[in-house]
Amino acid sequence: MRNLKIAGIIAVAILLPLLHAKQADQQPDILLIMPDQWRGDALSILGCAGVTTPQLDQLAREGALFRRAYATVPSCIPARYGFLTGLSPQTSGVVGP
Repeated sequence: MRNLKIAGIIAVAILLPLLHAKQADQQPDILLIMPDQWRGDALSILGCAGVTTPQLDQLAREGALFRRAYATVPSCIPARYGFLTGLSPQTSGVVGP
């Protein structure tokens, strides 16, 4: 039941911009970036020294930047699995690469 609630919250968060389109015939673009091997704070807009990310900084300024996001596991495969399916990696058995 909890996984269903989490999946519903994620779906609402992704689909909410569709309700706020400026014109009825104009559909907003949704771009979800899920890179491997990328720290969440490794963007120059977040003050990471020695990193230059002008395109990602522009996306963050013009779109949405989530400063507090949490994953149930710190490795990429189980975290992506949990996000895409709405299932907890611990209960599904996908806990490592």
